[in-house]
Amino acid sequence: MPRTSKVRRLPPELREQLHAMLDAGHTLEAITAHLKALGADVSRSGLGRYKQQVDKVAARLRESRAMAEAVMERMGAQAATGKSGAALIEMLTTLTSDYLLRRMDDPDAEIEVD
Repeated sequence: MPRTSKVRRLPPELREQLHAMLDAGHTLEAITAHLKALGADVSRSGLGRYKQQVDKVAARLRESRAMAEAVMERMGAQAATGKSGAALIEMLTTLTSDYLLRRMDDPDAEIEVD
């Protein structure tokens, strides 16, 4: 099993700052300099790899949200209430989880959801 990256081993407060800086659009150079000034042993390339992973997760979350919205549009607004709403939420959770797992196994595969 590969070792955990230095970025993932950062203390939670530094990872929070890292994510805030990524969200704000700071460059990897600026983030690296900031973290090093705080005593973190990180490299620009390590931050770049970490950012790629974060971007992939964010893209998968956007895909999941879009899938859920599409299903809700087809089912109608009334479907989200009562027992049928709870069942719908469970179905959407299962559907999107399954989809994301298949995407992680083969990111380039074209997976259709009917």
